[in-house]
Amino acid sequence: MSRMVLQLPSLQRRRLL
Repeated sequence: MSRMVLQLPSLQRRRLL
């Protein structure tokens, strides 16, 4: 999932994490 998270913007990253 890390790869997908890296593609998303920082704001969305925090939401998923």
